[in-house]
Amino acid sequence: MSKDLITTPSEELVLNSRGYHLLKKLGEGSYAKVYLTDFKNPKDPDKVMQLACKVIDTSKAPKDFVKKFLPRELDILVKLNHPHIVHIQNIFQRRNKYFIFMRFAENGDLLEFIVKKGAVSEAQSRVWLRQICLAVQYMHEMEIAHRDLKCENALITNNYNLKLADFGFSRFVIDASGKRVTSETYCGSLSYAAPEILRGIPYHGKIADIWSIGVILYIMLNKAMPFDDGNIKKLYEQQTNKRWRFRAKVADSLSEQVKKLTGHCLEPDVTKRWKIEQILTSDWIAMDPRLLELNAAEKAAIKDKAERKKKKEKKIKEKETKTEVEEEYKGLNKQRIKHLKHEKNSHQVAMDKKTKLAVEYLTLWKEDKTNWKFKSLRESFLIYNSCNPVLLPDDYFDLTLEYLCSIKGVLRNKVVEVAKKVKEGDVSLQRAKLILEKFTE
Repeated sequence: MSKDLITTPSEELVLNSRGYHLLKKLGEGSYAKVYLTDFKNPKDPDKVMQLACKVIDTSKAPKDFVKKFLPRELDILVKLNHPHIVHIQNIFQRRNKYFIFMRFAENGDLLEFIVKKGAVSEAQSRVWLRQICLAVQYMHEMEIAHRDLKCENALITNNYNLKLADFGFSRFVIDASGKRVTSETYCGSLSYAAPEILRGIPYHGKIADIWSIGVILYIMLNKAMPFDDGNIKKLYEQQTNKRWRFRAKVADSLSEQVKKLTGHCLEPDVTKRWKIEQILTSDWIAMDPRLLELNAAEKAAIKDKAERKKKKEKKIKEKETKTEVEEEYKGLNKQRIKHLKHEKNSHQVAMDKKTKLAVEYLTLWKEDKTNWKFKSLRESFLIYNSCNPVLLPDDYFDLTLEYLCSIKGVLRNKVVEVAKKVKEGDVSLQRAKLILEKFTE
């Protein structure tokens, strides 16, 4: 285990059990350190792979970073899959630390290369800028802005291909509803920051990325920065007034196409600054016709992205449809429940009234058929049930019994039984009244 990393025995145990062995520190940023790591797959222990491991200790990082930027980075990392973006091999958390394992870039970063080797030839710059732009285009089409494009975040592999890295400041530029959102946080390095960022106004992350690409292109060709960043006010003035030029030692050897392209990227007016697609189809890139065609890996990345986008859209559509149906049925159910409740109440009222009339009629049947109350009840029940008013008393009594037999209730059978006995004279009227009154409570 590297002496530069303070780890607990449990952390070492977890790392070793998963086949990771941290060797030495490669570099460090504000809140993280990067280590060269050996990886032995437990399923194939004879094969050793070298990786880079970014270790983030959240206990030493600001709350803003832990709650805002780190979750964004982790969310974005698992979504990216492109040949010109550094491949993430694994991510896991152990208490306050996050371990992010990624492909190791054998030739360091682009800035280290330029410092050691000098300015990059125009032909090689063309290849590398295209690779950076394809990676950025991939991100932009996923509605993600990098917001920290710089030479230090362009890693060079053993085969001298560039891999875009470090997504700590990256963010989605649309919200959950698909509405485009601007950024207000100052992100990235001062030397690569677009003028709208220095001005401190809300800015569009994807447009600001193009400015940073222009700075990277200038640095590759000149081995120098386009602006003096010693004073922010002066830097902003230089940017907005386009006070930059190619170094005299390289200016004459550079093509007009690359000079124009650099100018289109370092355009202070955001409405005139080129988009990523314009760079990739520019005359400068077209100077090498091979670069206008995508290779197999690049095509596969686009296909994979399209399929994932399709699945996401399908999932969103299904969710929206489900929500719409639920809302529709919710509304219908509310109306139906209200209607059924009203219907039930109305039905219950009708049943109660009908039953009460029937029971009262039965209790009076033997008492006095000439009683005014008996006649009144009989007429009410006949009218209420739309019965034939010329029914004889015995017929009506049987009809009333038939109705009572249709009622579902605990006392139904008893009521019917008593009513029949009342008719037959086997039960006293007083006893019948008590039972029938109980039925209507």
